[in-house]
Amino acid sequence: MGLRERKKEATRCSLQDMAMRLFSKKGYDRTTVDDIALGVNVSSRTFFRYFTCKEEVLFGDWRGQIDELRAVFEQRPDDEPILASFRALITSVSEKIEADRDRYAVLHGMADENADIGNYERQQIMPAWEAMIAEVMASRLGVDPERDPRPGIAAAVGVAVVSRAKQRWLKAGEGARLAAYLDDGFEALFELTREAAEAPPG
Repeated sequence: MGLRERKKEATRCSLQDMAMRLFSKKGYDRTTVDDIALGVNVSSRTFFRYFTCKEEVLFGDWRGQIDELRAVFEQRPDDEPILASFRALITSVSEKIEADRDRYAVLHGMADENADIGNYERQQIMPAWEAMIAEVMASRLGVDPERDPRPGIAAAVGVAVVSRAKQRWLKAGEGARLAAYLDDGFEALFELTREAAEAPPG
């Protein structure tokens, strides 16, 4: 990154760090955008250049993360089963997520206590993830996702597996490996898929 990009990234990280400190100290509801901005000596207007709302600061640059993973997803082998590609993609970043476990634990604890945070994740982030995955899958399969239900179904199921794995991982406490829960989740999905395919119709 150039100097300007590094400065912007530093400001974004400072706002996130300050937000987490204030949320831990004062509580999420009692912390305002002005409080966060003042803590790093910028204006609230500057805050909104980086984040659309207070909820978003908890999740960081999730749009950029989706774009980065899209590029990796698109590079998986064309002959690889599509859900296997998605599994490999998510597993490849599991160590990075594990390294940030404390932040995820705080985030999910806040989401349990504040409906706005959980709603933001369900209504903004998860649909964006599903849309990206479905688009890549549709391109791989050479189909129109508006006409063919497979990409959308696979994306929704895949995101659900990841979400459940993260919940189990956080509940397990320190030392737990996210990759193990991802493996459990995808193996369960594949087993259910095989059972459904082998079951007689009707």
